[in-house]
Amino acid sequence: MLSNLEQPRMKFRSFINHFSIRLAILLGLTLNVEARELFIPEASNWRFHNGENALPKDWKDRDYDDSGWETGFAPLGYGRYKVNTFVKSEARPRPVTSYYRTSFHIEDPLVWDHFDLRLRADDGVAVYLNGHGFCFFNIGDRDHSEYPYPADQLSEARVTHIAPWIRAKMEKMFVQLLVPGENVIAVEVHQCTKDSSDLVFDFTMSGVEKKMDEKVIFPKGDSWKYFDGSDLPGESWNSPDFDDTGWKSGKGIFGYGDEDIATEIRSGSDPKNRPLTAWFRKSFEISETMDVQVIGLDFIVDDGAVIYLNGEEVFRQNMPAGFVDGRTPAKLKIYNAMERAAHFFHIDAGSLEVGTNVIAVEVHQKDGTSSDLAFDLGLEVEYLTRKAVAKTEVKETSKAVDITDQKSLEESEADDWLLTSKRFRQSALKYYESSKLQPAVHAYFASRWAEIFSEYGELLSSGLKDHLLGVGQVSLAQEFFDLYSNADDHEQVFRLLEKLYQNDQIAFKALPKVAMAIALVYDQSPPVTWPHHQVPAHVLPRTLPDPEDVMAFWVETEKSGVALHPLKDLSIEELKYVVDTPLSIEELKEAQGLRVKLRSIEDLYSGIEYSKERREANQYNWPHQDYLLPTIKELGGICVDQAYYTSQVAKAHGVPAMVVSGSGNNGNHAWVGFLDSRGRWDFSVGRYEESKYVTGVTFDPQTWMQPSDHQLAMMSERFRTNPKFRISRIHTVFAEEYLKQGKTDLAMKSGDLAIEAERRNYSAWEVSILARKAAKVPAKEMDEFYEKGMRAFSQYADLEAGFLRRLAASYEDQGKKDEASDMRAKIISRNRRERPDLALEEAGAELEEAMSESTPEEQLKLYRAMIGRLRDAGLIAYYSLTNPFLEHLLAEDRKDLAKEALEYTERRMDVEEGSQLEAAFFQWKRRVAG
Repeated sequence: MLSNLEQPRMKFRSFINHFSIRLAILLGLTLNVEARELFIPEASNWRFHNGENALPKDWKDRDYDDSGWETGFAPLGYGRYKVNTFVKSEARPRPVTSYYRTSFHIEDPLVWDHFDLRLRADDGVAVYLNGHGFCFFNIGDRDHSEYPYPADQLSEARVTHIAPWIRAKMEKMFVQLLVPGENVIAVEVHQCTKDSSDLVFDFTMSGVEKKMDEKVIFPKGDSWKYFDGSDLPGESWNSPDFDDTGWKSGKGIFGYGDEDIATEIRSGSDPKNRPLTAWFRKSFEISETMDVQVIGLDFIVDDGAVIYLNGEEVFRQNMPAGFVDGRTPAKLKIYNAMERAAHFFHIDAGSLEVGTNVIAVEVHQKDGTSSDLAFDLGLEVEYLTRKAVAKTEVKETSKAVDITDQKSLEESEADDWLLTSKRFRQSALKYYESSKLQPAVHAYFASRWAEIFSEYGELLSSGLKDHLLGVGQVSLAQEFFDLYSNADDHEQVFRLLEKLYQNDQIAFKALPKVAMAIALVYDQSPPVTWPHHQVPAHVLPRTLPDPEDVMAFWVETEKSGVALHPLKDLSIEELKYVVDTPLSIEELKEAQGLRVKLRSIEDLYSGIEYSKERREANQYNWPHQDYLLPTIKELGGICVDQAYYTSQVAKAHGVPAMVVSGSGNNGNHAWVGFLDSRGRWDFSVGRYEESKYVTGVTFDPQTWMQPSDHQLAMMSERFRTNPKFRISRIHTVFAEEYLKQGKTDLAMKSGDLAIEAERRNYSAWEVSILARKAAKVPAKEMDEFYEKGMRAFSQYADLEAGFLRRLAASYEDQGKKDEASDMRAKIISRNRRERPDLALEEAGAELEEAMSESTPEEQLKLYRAMIGRLRDAGLIAYYSLTNPFLEHLLAEDRKDLAKEALEYTERRMDVEEGSQLEAAFFQWKRRVAG
């Protein structure tokens, strides 16, 4: 059965190409007044039959095989009408009746209140839904349930006419005929006479939703079960059927260390080694009278959290990507006001079930030295009432916005944009399903902007809205939404965009990506440790310049030709590393006075005289009165000052650059990454060969968190600018849409297409994994997919290790302990030379487990084996294994074993005289002496 979404080569394609894509998307959308969905748009694709032989009686049924019929876009016909598809017939006289079929998908028929039809036919028409007749026009008085008749007995239309558009509202009977999944519209068009010279058929159909209601399921401050024991709570702790009767109970806010804590949980006796993770569970009920569409989460967390609904992960906050367990630290420590910042997140309700549901949350600390922890969460739902009319979600006066009309933009309200967003999203899915990727992308990103305008539209002028929705801005929208995330201060982002737009519209339209980079970076204040922590705040205030002045500066830089990379050619992601500077406009202009070339960026680094005196005195913090670039040039500095100077001068010349740091064998080091003349990131400026991190640690200026190693590596490759990646991202966003709707098969298909287009698109793998889990694919198939991912990311050590961890966890769930152990051993063996940080992370987890389950003597034996294999990691091994193990032995009052471990480690490691590692060992010798 051919859906109306499939794509033969018809005139409709030239129609799309000829007109503005915005008008094509808006067909049939701008006059709607209710929350509706367009199921069969104008110019849809139909199968048709116009032969002289009679069809079988079941031709109009859902399961009838019409694969042998011809296909074409409406309007269909011949003669005086302008048609997209010519309906030909060799028979003379022509057949009195022609037949048409198409399908549409309904997820849940109970969601819909009624359906509106628009159709025209020359001369008469009979319409069927799933084999049942429901609409007839200009047809003789026959029992239409008996259609069709043999060809020579077919009813003729009563009157010949020029076909008008007919409108019909189909209510209770039509809705009752719908079934979940594919539904079929079948139509027969009748001529008035057997020698008719013309024929036309066209048809559109939209559905109007029932009204929505909202309900708070439970507020913040409600009761939860929680587990704060020293052991892990069990592998299935987040599943609905987990027995939590032994868990403690309390009310939010949960945590310790702050005055507003309502339920204090265990913080441990050692303030330097507090529990890393706490677990929470809560059951709630969903009534059968509700059809929940959207779940709203409102929560606070210090530091990070992973949230599960009925055993499936739905959201994570301040947590690394990939596999997570109770030993996984949060990405970043949360301080001050951010500890009580409210996080809002909406998710599709596909994981909910009628009856009891369980939401489970694991809260993670950045490390064991944190002085406080906090967690609280409330939940509300938007739902359809099946037994009563509820309050309206969309106002009765709301309408879809005509984005081609300035007055409509100016007068639009939030509900209008919500309706418009939904219309665009449905159009996007229909275009995508018919393989029309270009209009699908236009419609999808139009829906994203409309969604934004529904929430923040009052902050934005109609001029900016019109610009962002423009047809030529699709690639801009794709770049922006690839970066835009829950880590952003959304309101502030759009306040900044509007401010920049109003300040200078010409500049904004000339360099919109620069404006967006400024908005994404300047929406939140940078942390006190940026761009590095070795300069006091009173010497280098962590403030960003005025955004309007910065925008004007970069526009002038572009005009003057000072920019070594044309700013208009850089991506928003790259521009983030240009605009993220604490320099004043005056300092930036002064830095532009220096002669700089892309091929000699390293000369900036080496041009700062290295201060051996400071290193020998272990004076790692900047000791002078100011941190201006001329001062650094005059007085010199250590590696971090060289890196800062180089990166800031590069930025002033329009070169994306960053300060990078990492650990070598005997100490920490700082170097520079920048976008070179080939358009690739170069992380070699000032970097020692023995620095084991591939790319090191830096700040993502959008989130002020550490980007992962693979993110930096992929940015270095710049493959995101590749057309294949763009195609892959298109498939990914639609896979995500299908997953939200619970269409797991379609989500897997789109996810696989995304991976096929560009295997380095990690988000495609993530959504594909979630889709497979939702579809409950067999464990063997899941393991094969993990192995495929492991091979795909073999050049990105952290991602490869993530897939190995997934495999290990899967094997453990299947009771394959040896296979799980082998996977973890692979992480260590594959990374001990090139990426010891990853090997040590796994080794540290294994040692931590041993410290809670084995005797001290067995722990020491394991520690010695690990140091023997990973001794080349130097300072990284010290921080990952030696320091925590020695602290553990002292806490266990085993100073004798601590002394033995320290002596063994010092013998195995190559400790350089005067290094940080030597200083660390010296301190430990004093502690374990005696």
